[in-house]
Amino acid sequence: MINSKGELEASKNLLEAANILSQNPQGIQLRYLQTLSDISNDRTNTVVFPFPTNLKHFMQNMSKEE
Repeated sequence: MINSKGELEASKNLLEAANILSQNPQGIQLRYLQTLSDISNDRTNTVVFPFPTNLKHFMQNMSKEE
């Protein structure tokens, strides 16, 4: 019973956060950067940055032009 109340509260909080972030697209980027900052303080973690494939292709095309 206690766990289900906690799950219900957590789901309500997630829904509220999603609604707030959907109103301001820059908010998710700021949250992402804050998360990276938080985990960078702990030297025992390995941080993996997602790298969009379209950015990779763009960079490859730029290097071919040079």
